[in-house]
Amino acid sequence: MGLWRTKEERILVKLFRNKNFNYFISSLMISAIGDIVDDVAFMQLVYILTNSTVLSGYIFIVKIIITFLGIFMSSIADKWNKKKIIFFSSFSQAMVLAIIYFIYVNNKLNFIVIIIAMILQTIFYTISAPAKNALISEILCDNEIVEARSFINISHKFIELFSYLISGTIIGVIGIGGALLCDIVTFIISGVLICKIFIPNKITHNGNKLNFIEDTYDGLKIVFKSKIIFIIMSITFVANMLVTPTESFINIYLQNNNAGNIGYSLYMFSISVGGIIGGFAILYLKKYFKINILMMIGFICGGMGLILLSFEETTKIIYCFAALINGISFSLVSVTNSSVLQLNAPKEMIGRVFSLFKCISFVAGPLGIWLVGQFGEMYSLNNIFGIIGILLLILALAVSRFSIIKKKL
Repeated sequence: MGLWRTKEERILVKLFRNKNFNYFISSLMISAIGDIVDDVAFMQLVYILTNSTVLSGYIFIVKIIITFLGIFMSSIADKWNKKKIIFFSSFSQAMVLAIIYFIYVNNKLNFIVIIIAMILQTIFYTISAPAKNALISEILCDNEIVEARSFINISHKFIELFSYLISGTIIGVIGIGGALLCDIVTFIISGVLICKIFIPNKITHNGNKLNFIEDTYDGLKIVFKSKIIFIIMSITFVANMLVTPTESFINIYLQNNNAGNIGYSLYMFSISVGGIIGGFAILYLKKYFKINILMMIGFICGGMGLILLSFEETTKIIYCFAALINGISFSLVSVTNSSVLQLNAPKEMIGRVFSLFKCISFVAGPLGIWLVGQFGEMYSLNNIFGIIGILLLILALAVSRFSIIKKKL
């Protein structure tokens, strides 16, 4: 324990004293709060204007489509000034919201305007996301990456834990107009904090050499040439194909198992708590275990959590505990994955590598949902969750055998 405190806590203290990282994490968290309230506000606006849950669902379809296009836009993050990209995106998102607010208070808002606004917001987010990933490598040393990634994950989980719980209440108290104003402020503050980050002059940007198709192809070549990046992305594809259906159908599962109106809230709360625990756990476990074992532990937690949900008689305690270890699983795997990519991708291609990583995750999800849908008519969700849990345990065993990731972070 003393050894762990000597090394890992020293790195954490160094991170907390790093002004650049403090500005970065503060900007990230404030922006995340804005994104969450933004999502809730826009969904309510669409429903108020159309009285249609189907049209509300189109918002997510639009966001997924634009995220795929982000593969081609990610080279902007690799070749241009990351700070300027993030500031421009934050300021642009604030301006879009300001226009929506003006239209809303004048009772001129309609569904088409909302869709256009969501497209613009998603485009700016898609441009800034790879820039944020790439900026981490410009402000931190390699030996700080895992701790930074873990702390970012923990912070996000805390934001999720409270923002989703109170965002509806906030909108109920101050109204949609007030929520839009809050969003505008969060994006402006987020952009200003990014501007305060100091980047050494030795880091240069060659923004005059953009070629979206060729740059994307270069990113793909890196994925296939680097064995460890290819393995991580392949594992992620399989894992997301298995896990995404459980996330999509969990609400139906809880209703089928008489979890009550509070069931879904308890489940999501437990997942967030588990995510926080997992974020702290990896700081300790990474000293003693190699990458393959860290991922194996993560998948075992996920598999056991889903197997618990396969029992015919589940109580609130059981599904909350299942959610807790599923949250631990998510943090262990996601922090390990992102750290491996950050440490092994060429610094001039981090934006593209992370964009490809995200798109692979998105592709796997719908495929898994479609496969579960085919079996949903024949088997109960309890049985399906149990099968997926067993498959995750098999994946855990397979991951432990990959020699390329048998090394420490």
